[in-house]
Amino acid sequence: MSYFLNPPTKLLNKNLLMKKRTYLFIVLFTNLFLVNSLSAQMSKELVKEIPTTPIENTEGEPELLPFKDRLKSLIDKESIFLNAEISSKKIARLLRTSPSVVEAIMESDFGQDYDSFINSRRVKSAFELLNHPDFKDLDYEDKEVMESAFADIAMQCGFKNSNHFAKQFKKFHDMYPEDYVAKELTEDE
Repeated sequence: MSYFLNPPTKLLNKNLLMKKRTYLFIVLFTNLFLVNSLSAQMSKELVKEIPTTPIENTEGEPELLPFKDRLKSLIDKESIFLNAEISSKKIARLLRTSPSVVEAIMESDFGQDYDSFINSRRVKSAFELLNHPDFKDLDYEDKEVMESAFADIAMQCGFKNSNHFAKQFKKFHDMYPEDYVAKELTEDE
């Protein structure tokens, strides 16, 4: 009975070691999966250009220039903001830097915090899709068709659901997507 109340230290250490190994395996597998899935989307040439550590300038602050160019490339050329699962941590991993560097670049170069910047880019993409001629050919009277179209646009632009898309659209355009489409219809007639 004392064995169960006070198990041997070796057994506890072995169990703890197994838990640590399992945790490390899961972390390694997850990181490998993320790197493989994201690197499949990125060109090999851009990955080679990434510096591994920040360059220190004379004041001792990290030089952000190498990261700025790569971040702008991820945003402008690869439209990384369209991925619903993207975060400052994941972008930092791609840049091989810290999330605080990514957020500092967004603040200094784009004048917005991370979330505002990503959402503004997503709304801009959605706005372009709402103005696309194919969207204008939809049956505006059919509520199901329109709800489905808004949900599709939300997903294509990186929003996790159409409600979040609608709130962000209103934040940047002072109207909901449905209101914008109705306004456009009345202006076209």
